[in-house]
Amino acid sequence: GIVAAHKKLHDRKFICKLDDLPDDVRAEVDSLVGYTIPWRTVVKESSISTPVRLVFDASSGTPGGESLNNILAKGSNNLGSLLSILLQFRLKRHAFTADVSMAYNGVRLDQAHLCYQKFLWKQGMNELAPLEVWIILTLIYGIRSSGNQTTVGFNLLADFVLAHPELHQADLGAIVLKFRAYMDDLLSSHDTAEEAARAAQELKYVLSLGSMGVKDITFNGSSPSELVSTDEVHVGLLGMLWDSKNDVIKLDIGELYLGKRKRGKNPEIIEDDLPGKLSKQFTRRVVVGKVASVYDPLGLLTPVTAKYKLQLHDLCGKKLDWDDKIPGEFLDTWVTNIEEIQTLGSIQFPRSVI
Repeated sequence: GIVAAHKKLHDRKFICKLDDLPDDVRAEVDSLVGYTIPWRTVVKESSISTPVRLVFDASSGTPGGESLNNILAKGSNNLGSLLSILLQFRLKRHAFTADVSMAYNGVRLDQAHLCYQKFLWKQGMNELAPLEVWIILTLIYGIRSSGNQTTVGFNLLADFVLAHPELHQADLGAIVLKFRAYMDDLLSSHDTAEEAARAAQELKYVLSLGSMGVKDITFNGSSPSELVSTDEVHVGLLGMLWDSKNDVIKLDIGELYLGKRKRGKNPEIIEDDLPGKLSKQFTRRVVVGKVASVYDPLGLLTPVTAKYKLQLHDLCGKKLDWDDKIPGEFLDTWVTNIEEIQTLGSIQFPRSVI
């Protein structure tokens, strides 16, 4: 999976071997101190295009104690408001979602900054192969400033279209990109199906001006394609799920496990004997984690989830530390709560509130 992910980045010219850079660029990279970024394998099972990927750990310290992320400015927060984007998505009868393909990689680095994005690679992940120095030519995940830089790139592209009268026919697409995007996810609702279709086409045109594109566009009333959906029923909705054909939304409740994810992988999935397994890890950290896993930015299930928070408040009164065992008298209550949390994903809400 990692070899395939590396090849994908290389084929799209987002990375290259240091030796393959033009002579003048390579000389400049070699003349500067720079930074070599350690990377690790991370699994993202929900990703269709890149289920296994290289994630760059630019927070890894050098012998001097600093790291690339430590000296980079994060930038002013230009990310869209999750709540505003989701509310707008529910306001009108017709809607679509789009996912910008390889969004971070759509923004190229200035030549003078290439020395800070070196990484090491062995062809085919073969430990006997010679060690190679490679360069990341674009923004990449794991770098502190990449999120805001990508958003600035989108905004510059949208502003370019809005500022040029000859591109006036793409104004609607530019507005979607500027005001209805959260990172690489775009959500937009419209009064008519014709307007939604026009906005989607204009969006693709605007992105093409910046050499970017979308994986696919999903409209209400039709099923999502296999490019953006693992089950061809639901598409991701900023952490929630949208059944586009039936135009209903719901919470994304994953499989049941206790403990932490590591490098994107879940611990052992619990299929039976929840009381027995919870009793062995019955700490405040675990139960707070299960409540926090209910991602509900619109507050749709607050009438249900509010009681979990009240019960967490009761535990605070016991003056327990994060990893202290909770008294057994609370076990039945939290077994019931966790079992109930697993059912919340079956509750559906109309997407459009008209």
